[in-house]
Amino acid sequence: MLASQGHEVVVVEPDATMVQAGESLLADQPADIASRIRLVRAAGEDAARIVGTEFDLACCHSVLMYVDDPGPILATLVKLVRSQGLLSILSLNRDAIAMRSGLQGKWADAIGSIKQGRQVGDEYIPARADTLSDITSRLAELGVTTRTWYGVRIFTDHLNQAEETYDLDEICELEWLAGMRDPYRYVARQFHLIAERS
Repeated sequence: MLASQGHEVVVVEPDATMVQAGESLLADQPADIASRIRLVRAAGEDAARIVGTEFDLACCHSVLMYVDDPGPILATLVKLVRSQGLLSILSLNRDAIAMRSGLQGKWADAIGSIKQGRQVGDEYIPARADTLSDITSRLAELGVTTRTWYGVRIFTDHLNQAEETYDLDEICELEWLAGMRDPYRYVARQFHLIAERS
């Protein structure tokens, strides 16, 4: 989507299978869009060294949950962007980690999720969750100011039925409106924060 708006995009991905999947997707894009996207196989922590710095925006969406410590990735994100550059971070919300299981009536999984601070249940890939306050504090220590944040997947995360059977326009409007407001955004499956480097 960024490339289709005229932006140059660099995607850093450590997994060879995912890079191949990205290459397959790019092959189906118009040449003017595909030419603005570069796929680089590398660990996220090495991104600044490998792809350079002074980017306008660094996105880190659904990545922190798969690393033991978010610190190195966050430090790299800050290095990637120029002064006044933006960071976009989407992370699993530890403060609401039991909501999905609880709303599905999986009481033991919900209890385990609260106690362990991670999603409990056999159907989930092992993942860590972060709190908004921890990520905001870590960014502040790196000279980055959180400008705003949103809740993501408040009303739909627990549904088993395919979302295509619902009114997608109304779902998107509801999630957008609630994701900007308290108390709704605090119980979202994920939080999305936008921060700016000093």
